[in-house]
Amino acid sequence: TMYQMRGFGFTEEKQYYDNGMTELAKVKEYLANAKDLASKSPALVKLNDSVTGVETAVGDYETLVGKTVELFAAMETNRKTMDDTAATYMGNCTSFLKSLEGDFKTTVEERQKKIQMVNGVVNTGAAIRVMNFRSQATKDPALMKSAVTKMDEVISSLEQLRAITRQAVNLQQI
Repeated sequence: TMYQMRGFGFTEEKQYYDNGMTELAKVKEYLANAKDLASKSPALVKLNDSVTGVETAVGDYETLVGKTVELFAAMETNRKTMDDTAATYMGNCTSFLKSLEGDFKTTVEERQKKIQMVNGVVNTGAAIRVMNFRSQATKDPALMKSAVTKMDEVISSLEQLRAITRQAVNLQQI
C-alpha cells in the first residue's frame, strides 16, 4: 500500500493510486479478520487492542491519501489556469505586436522601441513559463523562485511601455 501510494505521490499517475487503494482494501480486510479472530478467542485480548490502534492509523492514512488526491486535483486546476493565463498573455503580446507593426509608418523610433520592449516581454514570459514547468517537472523550487523574480522584469517593462503608449486598445492589452 505504502509503495503504491508513494509512487502516486511522486508521479501523480492514477495507476499507482488505484493499486494503492486495492492494497488498502486488503489491509482493511485483514484487520477485520484479525478483529473477528480476537473476538472469538479470549486469549487474544491484546490482539483486539492492537487491531483497534492499527485501524485508527489506517483511517488517518486514508484521510491523508484523500488530502493528497484533493491537492493533486487543485494543482491540476492551477496548472490549467496558468496555461490559460499564459495563452492569454501570449495572445495579448502577439496582438499588441501586430498592432505596432501595422502602424509602423508613424513615429518609427518609438515604434521600434515598443517592438523591442514587447519582444523582451514575450521572451521573458516564455522563459518564465519554461522555468515554471521545469520547476514542477524536476521538483526544484529554486527554478520557480527565479521565475517569480523574472516577473519583476516583465512588470517594469510593461510600466515603461504603458508610459509611451497612447492607443486605448494597446493600453488594454498591456
